Amino acid sequence: MCKLTPDLLGSAIVSRVARVEDIDHIESSELPPIQETIDLDALANAVRHENVTVKFEYYEYQIVVSKEAIEVL
Repeated sequence: MCKLTPDLLGSAIVSRVARVEDIDHIESSELPPIQETIDLDALANAVRHENVTVKFEYYEYQIVVSKEAIEVL
């Protein structure tokens, strides 16, 4: 994963959920703002460390974020 800035991380999470939901990128504004679910600054700081994985719920999905990947379950 590239440099983990809060904005890039938030965009990546929303994009992955939109892909799972089969929502066009332009229509991804249908999804709730990710900032209302999790503090993106804190998330980016946490997952910069090697062995840290953060799990949270966003738009009825379990989101798993680590330094290596973002998973939508």
